[in-house]
Amino acid sequence: MREGLCHDIGLKPYMAGRRIAIIDDADYLNAEGANSLLKTLEEPPPRSVLILVGTSPARQLPTIRSRCQLIRFQPLPEPIVARLLLAQGHVADAVEAARLAAHAEGSPERALELADPALWEFREKLLADLAAPSLDGLRMAGAVSAFVDEAGRDAPPRRARLRLIVGFAAEFYRRWLLVREGAELPGDATLARAIRQALGRPIQSEGGLAACVERCLDALEQIDRNANQTTLIECWIDDLDRAVGGDF
Repeated sequence: MREGLCHDIGLKPYMAGRRIAIIDDADYLNAEGANSLLKTLEEPPPRSVLILVGTSPARQLPTIRSRCQLIRFQPLPEPIVARLLLAQGHVADAVEAARLAAHAEGSPERALELADPALWEFREKLLADLAAPSLDGLRMAGAVSAFVDEAGRDAPPRRARLRLIVGFAAEFYRRWLLVREGAELPGDATLARAIRQALGRPIQSEGGLAACVERCLDALEQIDRNANQTTLIECWIDDLDRAVGGDF
C-alpha cells in the first residue's frame, strides 16, 4: 500500500478538485496494511479524501479510529430498498422487490445477493434439513460447502454466500423458538412449512433453540474473521445438532 494507494492519493487530481480513495472491507485489513495507512491518515495530502468502509469501529485498530471521522449508516427501510431494486432494474416486479427487501435487513447489496434463484432453492433444502427429525451433519456440511464454492474462486463472494446461509439458519431457529412460545407462524410459506415440521421434533433442552441462534451468530463472526471455511461449516452444523439435542 505504500507504493500504491498511499502514493497515488498524494498525486494531483487529474480532473476533479479532489482525489478520493475508498477502502472497502476495511475490517479485513491486517496489522501491516493498517499500519501502512497511519501516516497518510494522520497527514493526508492536500485535496485528498480517504474513506474506509467497515462494519464496526471495534474491528479497526485504535490508531486507525483515532485518525478518522466516524459516519454511521443506518439500514434503509424496506420500501426504499424495494424502490431502489425496481428503479435500477434489478427485479421485474414489485412483488419480487418486496420479497427481497423483506430479507435484506436494510441493505441493497444484500438484496442483490438474495436475487439469485439458486439461493432460494438451497434455502428450501436447508430449512427442510434443519427441521428433520435427525440431522445428517456430514451430508449437510458437504452440501453447504459445495454451494458456497459455486459462488466463485474469490473469497468475498463465497464469504457473502455463507453469511446468507447462516443467516437463514439463524432466522429459522429464532422463528421456531418464537412459535414454541406462542407466536404465529411467519408469512413466509417455506419458513412456515419448515417450522411446522420442526415442531414435532423433540427438544431435549429448553435453551436448545436459543443456543442454536447464538451459535449462528458466533458463526457469522467467524466468517468475518476469515475462519477456515470447511472447518467452520462442519463445526457449526455439528454444534446445531448437539444444541437441539441438549448436548451443547
